Amino acid sequence: MKIAAVTNDGRSISAHFGRALHYLVLTVEDGVITGREMRDKSTCNHGHHGHDHHHHEDNQQLADDSTGQAIALSLTAVAPPVDDHGHAAAVIADCEVVLSRGMGGGMYRNLQHVGVRPVLTDMVLIEEAVRAYLAGQLQEQPHLVH
Repeated sequence: MKIAAVTNDGRSISAHFGRALHYLVLTVEDGVITGREMRDKSTCNHGHHGHDHHHHEDNQQLADDSTGQAIALSLTAVAPPVDDHGHAAAVIADCEVVLSRGMGGGMYRNLQHVGVRPVLTDMVLIEEAVRAYLAGQLQEQPHLVH
């Protein structure tokens, strides 16, 4: 069995699926982690929406207001939502489960469509969450779908 977790550092589960850069894929055999692989998520297919940006927690874009003053705009306010999450799901199509601490509804449904079960948790450390999942003790947090 393979379990993926969205991550930026390989140790903790990312708080936001769309902003994570990688997946840590753990191979589990007989309840024991026997392998680990970092995979680039490379999900930003936003070019067709006409905007260019990076996914970071404090991402901002400067724009001029009517007085010529520079103002900061949150990219989430100016960037349209992304509907194509197929690549992000395809990268982990060989996994049974993906762990995240937050995820949009579109990605949640896309993962289910390719047969990967999204599990939303408030646990931070990947290995602790995987052990809890394998023991049937991981408390899922469905309210983390946004």
